[in-house]
Amino acid sequence: EAVRWYNKHILALSDSIDRKGMMNSEDSLSLGSSYGDLGDIYKEGGHGIERNLIKAVSCFEKAAELGWSTSVSIYLIAELYMEGDERVERDANQAVRLYKKAYDNGFDAAAFELGECYMKGLGVEKNEEKAFEWYEKAAADQKHVRAMNRLSVCYLDGRGTAKDEEKGIYYD
Repeated sequence: EAVRWYNKHILALSDSIDRKGMMNSEDSLSLGSSYGDLGDIYKEGGHGIERNLIKAVSCFEKAAELGWSTSVSIYLIAELYMEGDERVERDANQAVRLYKKAYDNGFDAAAFELGECYMKGLGVEKNEEKAFEWYEKAAADQKHVRAMNRLSVCYLDGRGTAKDEEKGIYYD
């Protein structure tokens, strides 16, 4: 039912825009928001809707084009590429590029994901120093709890930085 409502809303807005011959910022935001919500529905599936990452990516791309939380849309597309499924091939390289773009566009949560990619060598060459740097950004920018935990481990084990038990305990 929700998908039907969003599709109706998108069609009605699109028709209105076509009749006016232009799109104002309110139309763009509303349309982008609808595509973002629809992307979430396809990403998660459930409630009678089959999970479909191809449709989710398409919706998030349209949402980003329309200016709806561009950094969030980019981040969500990156997650889909990192995850992959039977319809969308996992592409860690593309995910890393998109995480960086999301971070550069102001979505700080992407810093943690980049730290994970560098720590595990997903889509990039494994580099504990770069992983540590991204964890620091995530912890500083947003007090990301999992990033703080990773910093604790890095300090306690000397991964990507010099061993420092005091800092390890601080971040734990």
